[in-house]
Amino acid sequence: MITTDKIKLTSKDFFKIILNTYLRKIYWGLIFLSILVLILILQEEKYALKNFLIYFAILYPIIFVVKHWIYAYSKDNRLFLLEKHFEIYEDKIVEKLNDGSNSLIKIEHFIRVKQMKNFYLLFIAKDRFISISKFSFKSEQDKDWFEKEILSKIKE
Repeated sequence: MITTDKIKLTSKDFFKIILNTYLRKIYWGLIFLSILVLILILQEEKYALKNFLIYFAILYPIIFVVKHWIYAYSKDNRLFLLEKHFEIYEDKIVEKLNDGSNSLIKIEHFIRVKQMKNFYLLFIAKDRFISISKFSFKSEQDKDWFEKEILSKIKE
Protein backbone atom coordinates (compact mmCIF):
# COMPACT_ATOMS: atom_id res chain seq x y z
CA MET A 1 0.00 0.00 0.00
CA ILE A 2 1.13 3.52 -0.73
CA THR A 3 -0.25 6.85 0.39
CA THR A 4 -0.04 10.02 -1.66
CA ASP A 5 0.59 13.49 -0.34
CA LYS A 6 -2.42 15.73 0.07
CA ILE A 7 -3.37 17.45 -3.16
CA LYS A 8 -5.87 20.15 -3.99
CA LEU A 9 -7.05 20.40 -7.55
CA THR A 10 -7.49 24.00 -8.71
CA SER A 11 -10.28 25.18 -10.98
CA LYS A 12 -7.64 25.93 -13.60
CA ASP A 13 -6.29 22.37 -13.48
CA PHE A 14 -9.82 20.97 -13.53
CA PHE A 15 -10.58 23.10 -16.60
CA LYS A 16 -7.46 21.82 -18.36
CA ILE A 17 -8.38 18.22 -17.53
CA ILE A 18 -11.96 18.38 -18.77
CA LEU A 19 -11.08 20.43 -21.85
CA ASN A 20 -8.29 18.01 -22.78
CA THR A 21 -10.55 15.01 -22.18
CA TYR A 22 -13.38 16.31 -24.36
CA LEU A 23 -11.10 17.68 -27.10
CA ARG A 24 -9.57 14.23 -27.50
CA LYS A 25 -13.06 12.88 -28.18
CA ILE A 26 -14.07 15.45 -30.79
CA TYR A 27 -10.81 16.37 -32.51
CA TRP A 28 -11.87 14.67 -35.76
CA GLY A 29 -15.00 16.80 -35.80
CA LEU A 30 -12.95 19.95 -35.27
CA ILE A 31 -10.58 18.97 -38.08
CA PHE A 32 -13.56 18.36 -40.39
CA LEU A 33 -15.07 21.71 -39.37
CA SER A 34 -11.77 23.49 -40.11
CA ILE A 35 -11.49 21.88 -43.54
CA LEU A 36 -15.09 22.78 -44.29
CA VAL A 37 -14.44 26.42 -43.39
CA LEU A 38 -11.35 26.54 -45.61
CA ILE A 39 -13.31 25.10 -48.54
CA LEU A 40 -16.15 27.55 -48.00
CA ILE A 41 -13.83 30.54 -47.69
CA LEU A 42 -12.06 29.62 -50.92
CA GLN A 43 -15.34 29.45 -52.83
CA GLU A 44 -16.29 32.68 -54.53
CA GLU A 45 -20.02 32.08 -54.54
CA LYS A 46 -21.96 33.94 -51.87
CA TYR A 47 -24.98 32.36 -50.23
CA ALA A 48 -26.57 32.44 -46.78
CA LEU A 49 -25.75 28.82 -45.87
CA LYS A 50 -22.08 29.48 -46.53
CA ASN A 51 -22.06 32.44 -44.14
CA PHE A 52 -23.93 30.45 -41.49
CA LEU A 53 -21.48 27.54 -41.72
CA ILE A 54 -18.48 29.85 -41.46
CA TYR A 55 -19.89 31.63 -38.40
CA PHE A 56 -20.87 28.31 -36.83
CA ALA A 57 -17.41 26.84 -37.42
CA ILE A 58 -15.80 29.87 -35.79
CA LEU A 59 -18.23 30.23 -32.90
CA TYR A 60 -18.63 26.55 -31.99
CA PRO A 61 -15.10 26.09 -30.59
CA ILE A 62 -15.38 29.37 -28.69
CA ILE A 63 -18.73 28.34 -27.17
CA PHE A 64 -17.30 24.89 -26.40
CA VAL A 65 -14.38 26.37 -24.45
CA VAL A 66 -16.56 28.92 -22.63
CA LYS A 67 -19.06 26.22 -21.65
CA HIS A 68 -16.33 24.06 -20.15
CA TRP A 69 -14.71 27.05 -18.43
CA ILE A 70 -18.04 27.90 -16.77
CA TYR A 71 -18.42 24.27 -15.69
CA ALA A 72 -14.88 24.06 -14.28
CA TYR A 73 -15.19 27.27 -12.30
CA SER A 74 -18.72 26.55 -11.05
CA LYS A 75 -19.22 26.48 -7.28
CA ASP A 76 -21.23 23.28 -7.78
CA ASN A 77 -17.98 21.40 -8.43
CA ARG A 78 -16.42 22.06 -5.05
CA LEU A 79 -16.29 18.31 -4.39
CA PHE A 80 -13.67 17.94 -7.14
CA LEU A 81 -11.64 20.79 -5.64
CA LEU A 82 -11.45 19.61 -2.02
CA GLU A 83 -8.07 18.70 -0.63
CA LYS A 84 -7.57 14.93 -0.69
CA HIS A 85 -5.11 12.13 -0.63
CA PHE A 86 -5.20 8.56 -1.85
CA GLU A 87 -4.41 5.24 -0.24
CA ILE A 88 -3.54 2.87 -3.05
CA TYR A 89 -3.66 -0.87 -2.46
CA GLU A 90 -3.07 -3.69 -4.94
CA ASP A 91 -6.81 -4.21 -5.39
CA LYS A 92 -8.42 -0.85 -4.54
CA ILE A 93 -7.94 2.90 -4.31
CA VAL A 94 -9.34 4.83 -1.37
CA GLU A 95 -9.85 8.55 -1.89
CA LYS A 96 -9.88 10.41 1.43
CA LEU A 97 -11.27 13.92 1.29
CA ASN A 98 -10.28 16.62 3.74
CA ASP A 99 -13.88 16.82 5.01
CA GLY A 100 -13.61 13.27 6.39
CA SER A 101 -15.48 11.40 3.67
CA ASN A 102 -13.95 8.43 1.89
CA SER A 103 -14.54 6.79 -1.46
CA LEU A 104 -13.36 3.27 -2.24
CA ILE A 105 -13.04 1.99 -5.80
CA LYS A 106 -11.81 -1.48 -6.67
CA ILE A 107 -9.15 -1.58 -9.38
CA GLU A 108 -11.33 -3.93 -11.46
CA HIS A 109 -13.96 -1.17 -11.80
CA PHE A 110 -11.64 1.19 -13.67
CA ILE A 111 -12.25 0.95 -17.39
CA ARG A 112 -9.29 2.92 -18.73
CA VAL A 113 -6.50 5.28 -17.81
CA LYS A 114 -5.29 8.41 -19.59
CA GLN A 115 -2.04 10.10 -18.77
CA MET A 116 -1.74 13.84 -19.01
CA LYS A 117 1.31 15.96 -18.38
CA ASN A 118 0.67 16.28 -14.62
CA PHE A 119 -2.15 13.82 -13.92
CA TYR A 120 -3.29 10.25 -14.22
CA LEU A 121 -6.98 10.07 -15.10
CA LEU A 122 -8.53 6.80 -13.98
CA PHE A 123 -11.96 6.39 -15.58
CA ILE A 124 -14.77 4.56 -13.79
CA ALA A 125 -17.30 5.43 -16.52
CA LYS A 126 -17.24 7.08 -19.93
CA ASP A 127 -17.13 10.61 -18.50
CA ARG A 128 -16.35 9.94 -14.81
CA PHE A 129 -12.82 9.74 -13.53
CA ILE A 130 -10.57 10.36 -10.60
CA SER A 131 -7.42 12.38 -11.11
CA ILE A 132 -4.19 11.62 -9.31
CA SER A 133 -1.42 14.16 -9.58
CA LYS A 134 1.89 12.74 -10.76
CA PHE A 135 3.57 14.96 -8.15
CA SER A 136 1.55 13.62 -5.22
CA PHE A 137 3.61 10.47 -4.78
CA LYS A 138 5.96 10.56 -1.82
CA SER A 139 8.82 8.93 -3.71
CA GLU A 140 9.78 7.85 -7.18
CA GLN A 141 9.53 4.23 -6.00
CA ASP A 142 5.87 4.79 -5.03
CA LYS A 143 5.15 6.26 -8.44
CA ASP A 144 6.90 3.36 -10.19
CA TRP A 145 4.95 0.85 -8.08
CA PHE A 146 1.69 2.62 -8.96
CA GLU A 147 2.48 2.52 -12.68
CA LYS A 148 3.58 -1.14 -12.65
CA GLU A 149 1.04 -2.61 -10.24
CA ILE A 150 -2.07 -0.47 -10.78
CA LEU A 151 -1.95 1.13 -14.21
CA SER A 152 -0.89 -2.12 -15.84
CA LYS A 153 -4.13 -3.75 -14.56
CA ILE A 154 -6.30 -1.07 -16.20
CA LYS A 155 -6.95 -1.22 -19.95
CA GLU A 156 -5.65 1.79 -21.77
